[in-house]
Amino acid sequence: MAGCSIDTAYKNLIVSGANSKKIAVLDNFCWCSSDEPERLYQLKEAAKACYDYAVAYQTPFISGKDSMFNDFKGFDKTGKSIKISIPPTLLISSIGVVDKISHLTKITPNTDDQLFLLGNTYNELTKSEYEKVIGNKKTKIPSVNAKLALKTYKAFEKANKLKIFSSAIGVDIGGLGIAVTKISIASKKGLLVDLETWNKNSIDQFLFSETQSRILVSIKKNNIEKFKKIFHKIYYIRIGKCTNSDKIEFKNGKKIISDKISNFEKSYKKKIRGL
Repeated sequence: MAGCSIDTAYKNLIVSGANSKKIAVLDNFCWCSSDEPERLYQLKEAAKACYDYAVAYQTPFISGKDSMFNDFKGFDKTGKSIKISIPPTLLISSIGVVDKISHLTKITPNTDDQLFLLGNTYNELTKSEYEKVIGNKKTKIPSVNAKLALKTYKAFEKANKLKIFSSAIGVDIGGLGIAVTKISIASKKGLLVDLETWNKNSIDQFLFSETQSRILVSIKKNNIEKFKKIFHKIYYIRIGKCTNSDKIEFKNGKKIISDKISNFEKSYKKKIRGL
C-alpha cells in the first residue's frame, strides 16, 4: 500500500512534466489502535516502505501528519459491546517543480495519434476496483519495482522534453481501461484499442489490472522512431490509435465491442449509489 502510494504520487508529477530531481512528498497516516499487534505490525511495515521508496526515488518527506487510534467502542442496539475501527490508511501527497511551461503535458490525444502503454502489465487484480465489482480469483496484489519504474520515468522525462508525446496519463485506479476512457472523454475523440496486442493474461487483466508504474501515451506517427530510440531498453507495447469517431472501440480479432463516448462519460460522472 505504502509503496504504491509513493509510486503513484511520484509518477503523476513526472507525467505532468515535473523535474524528477525537484519532487518532495508528504504523509498522512490515519490508523486504528496500534495497541493491537497486527495493526502495529502494519504500521511498522508502512513506515518502512515510506523510507525505502522515498530513498529509492530521492523524494524527501517535508511534512506529515499522524492520526492514530481511530477506533470507536460502544454498544449495539441489544446492549452488546462493539468496537469499530477505520481501515489502516496512508495518504501520500507530492509536490514538484516544472522547469518550463513547455514541459507540461496534456491528457488529450490528437486524431491519428498512436497509443502506447509504457511498462509491463501483470496479473494484479487483488484489491482492485475490478475485484470489488466483479470479483476475481488466482491473482496478486500490486507491488512496486522501484528500479524498473525509475528507468521508465527517466526515459519519459527525456522524451517529454523533446516534445515526443502528444498526451500522457498515469495508469492508476481501475487500470488501463479507465485511463483509456478518461483520455477519450477529455478529448471527445474516439479510440480504437487492439486487445490482440496482449496475450500474456486475460483481457480482463489487461484492461483492469492495477499494476503500478505504467503510463499511457499518444504519439504522432512522425515521432515514433524517436520514441523507440529512447525507449529501446524499456518495455512498452502499442495498444491502438486515436480516431475521429464518437466511439471507444475494443477490437479482439474480428469482434469489436464499442459504445459512444457520451455513454462512457455518463457512467463515469454518475453519482456513487448511496452518496
